[in-house]
Amino acid sequence: MTAAPENRSEGSVSGSATLLMAGTVLSQAAVLLAAPLLTRLFSPEQFGVFGVYVAIFAFFNITTSLRYELAMPLPKRKSFALNILVLCFLLTFLTVVLAYVLAEAFGARAFAFLGVSFHDPIIWILPSGLLFGGLFKALTFWSFRNNAFKHVAAARVCQGIGLSGSQVLLGLAGVGSVGLIYGHAIGFLCAALGLTFVVLAIPARQWRALSLRRIYVAAVRYRKFPIFSSWSDLINVIGAQFPTLFVAGVFSPTVAGFYLLANRVANAPVAVIAEATSKSLMAAAAKKRGTPDLPIMARKVFRLLLRTGVGPMAMIAMIAPNASSLIFGEEWVVAGSYLRLLILWTLSVYLFVPLMSLYTVLELQRQELGFQVLIFTARVAGMILGAVTGSIYEALLYFSIAAALSYTACGVWILRRLKIAPSEQLLDLGRELGLATLQVGFVWLVGYLVSLLEGVEPTLFAAMQIGVVTTVGLGVLWSARRMMAAL
Repeated sequence: MTAAPENRSEGSVSGSATLLMAGTVLSQAAVLLAAPLLTRLFSPEQFGVFGVYVAIFAFFNITTSLRYELAMPLPKRKSFALNILVLCFLLTFLTVVLAYVLAEAFGARAFAFLGVSFHDPIIWILPSGLLFGGLFKALTFWSFRNNAFKHVAAARVCQGIGLSGSQVLLGLAGVGSVGLIYGHAIGFLCAALGLTFVVLAIPARQWRALSLRRIYVAAVRYRKFPIFSSWSDLINVIGAQFPTLFVAGVFSPTVAGFYLLANRVANAPVAVIAEATSKSLMAAAAKKRGTPDLPIMARKVFRLLLRTGVGPMAMIAMIAPNASSLIFGEEWVVAGSYLRLLILWTLSVYLFVPLMSLYTVLELQRQELGFQVLIFTARVAGMILGAVTGSIYEALLYFSIAAALSYTACGVWILRRLKIAPSEQLLDLGRELGLATLQVGFVWLVGYLVSLLEGVEPTLFAAMQIGVVTTVGLGVLWSARRMMAAL
């Protein structure tokens, strides 16, 4: 007998995004609060070793379920989606076995090639982390399907606390860079455990709809995800992690450590927030697909991202070196300079990664793959060109500019596909740039006036800058509350 289509509650982009962002903010708050301790417990070189591990982990993690998890919100029947969930579990276990074999056979040589030390525990930490990460990823999309956004937010918080807390404790124990690696896996373990109950809550009658034949049918029906989306996301991850591996191999693990901190402080939180917005937008857009409401919603989301991204990013770039020295220690001031160079990349990720979820909703995986190839090529070319023609600073600057331009092209195209005219996009951008200019001008004026005073210590000046930027940033969020409520 055929089951009736399920009745899912509608929800909204703003409501689900707010829940996910709340969990993300709390998770990243735990990570950022721990960062000043970690920079005093671990050296830049140890951070560089950790960065190489994270880059390798990210490569495998994106392939754990061949992106079939993206298909879970799409079927009308929950029984069909449940078969996709089990398919994701099976593919994750296969990836874990493959990762163990490769780590055992080539791990030490790969790390030696990049000029960093290899730790034997990585042979089993990497597969373990992939198991936890793959399960968490699959359960996250199952939760999205069931509008359980608050549970995903809570799991994110568990991940941030588990990761940062374990890294601090292992740093105090003096175990070296392997402590950062252990903590990374523990964070994913906490996140996966936080969503385990969503599987236990599935009624027994729904499990009866599970079969190898239905799993095969689901795999065939959504084959575009492994054929196109998995390659798109794999290229995206390689492009994102390429700088860490390139900097470690061409420059040094210490320089890679500075880069990792800059990326962790700025781009990592932004990427997670962008991911939260992407997933909530995808869930809402799937319900509005084929209706006039979809382009209206997409433009509202774009305007909200502009409002909350352009000004705050510019202000962070202004104070990055001074803030880095104050928060992380004078040894890490270089990381602040790197962060300033990467701000264009950071902003483009914040603005356009959420919009890229619409490629999935509209089943434009082929076009998304083409844009991911463009983004990857631009990143690699920018980094190599900068390294050949100059120092690490030129390499990061060219990388950031190239990445920003390619992400912009990807975002503008999908907005145009939704029949949002370029003139409308430019109007929204111009309005937000004007507001951002006022914000940056105010921060600069306050800093200039304080610099005229005699006897102001550098630490006091840096603390003042952080306070002013935080105050203005909270004002930006307050001004955007109506835009959020309208989604």
